[in-house]
Amino acid sequence: MMDTLDMAKAYIVGGGIASLSAAVLLIRDAGFHGANIRDKLIDHKRYIRQYGEDMPEIREWKWGATT
Repeated sequence: MMDTLDMAKAYIVGGGIASLSAAVLLIRDAGFHGANIRDKLIDHKRYIRQYGEDMPEIREWKWGATT
């Protein structure tokens, strides 16, 4: 059976200390898996280096959109 946190998503808008703080709180208080957050940040940075823009899932994100 899959852990519900494996399917959970959180979007951190912005950068710097605020984003780092948000990630820490997601790991510490909400029980998110830290490796998942780290891996996604690494993937995102690689994508930006290769294509010069945000990943489509970030670039096309809209407030209030549901999946």
